[in-house]
This record gives sequence, structure tokens and C-alpha cells, in this order.
Amino acid sequence: MKKLTDKQKRFCEEYVVDLNAIRAYKLVYTNCKSDRTASANSSRLLANANVAAYVRELKEQIAKEAKVTAADVLKDLIEVKNRCMQATPVKVWDSDSHSYVDSDAEFTFDSKGANTALKLIGEHLGMFQKKVELSGGLETKQSKVDDVIEQLKVADEE
Repeated sequence: MKKLTDKQKRFCEEYVVDLNAIRAYKLVYTNCKSDRTASANSSRLLANANVAAYVRELKEQIAKEAKVTAADVLKDLIEVKNRCMQATPVKVWDSDSHSYVDSDAEFTFDSKGANTALKLIGEHLGMFQKKVELSGGLETKQSKVDDVIEQLKVADEE
């Protein structure tokens, strides 16, 4: 791995704080005042294999120090999903007893929390990858050249 400059290292260290590349770039490269320039240059930095490797290393170190694994996060998301999907009886005001009582017919659940947890679980498990199936042949210049050569061979044999 090629050695990173001090500024590249500082950029990586700032980037992993909140994953805001523009903020990190402008903080390290103080001459840059434009968000547009910072966006373009930070994207270029993050595309650099050495910078990306250092960012990955820092993220792994943070996760290790926090003692959080992907399995822990997934387990907690499943727990959130299960809690959000639990039917909770709707309370209605009973004027006779002057208190809230459970309604026999109505239940609610936290659909927003459940949907968010399910979406994160699905993304983690790669369930929402868009897959495109291609059918048929793919004609390349090389295959056309091969066809012409084959036709010439057949013509020579005749």
C-alpha cells in the first residue's frame, strides 16, 4: 500500500467521524471554500484505493472499540422490527369510569419503525439488489471477424 500524505490521513480521520466528506475535506484542505469543489475532490479522494483502505481500517477499528459487530446490529434491528410489529390495543375514553380502556376492535403498530428496521435488515442481507437478466447473444466485432474468416475458409474449400 502506498503511503498516504498527512492531509489524506487527516481527511480519513475526519471523514469517519460523521461520514461527511465535504465537511472533512474543507476542514483539512482549508484553502477550499466551495462545497462544489470539496464534493468533487473528496469524491476523488474516497475513490483512491489507499484512502479507501485506510477509511475501512478506521471504521473497523471504531467498530472494534465500540464492541459492535454486524451481527449485533442485525439482532437489534430484528428486535426493533418485532417490537414495532406488536399489535397494541387502542385505548378509548370510557366516560362512565372516567378512564381509558382497551378497545376490543382496534389495534395499532409502529409501521414507520417496522419499515425502517426491515429496510435496513434487507439492505444488510442484500435482498434489494437490482438484478438484470440478459438473454440472447452479444455480437462483438471479434465474432463478426470470426464469421468472415469462416466464410473465406468455406469459399476456399469450394
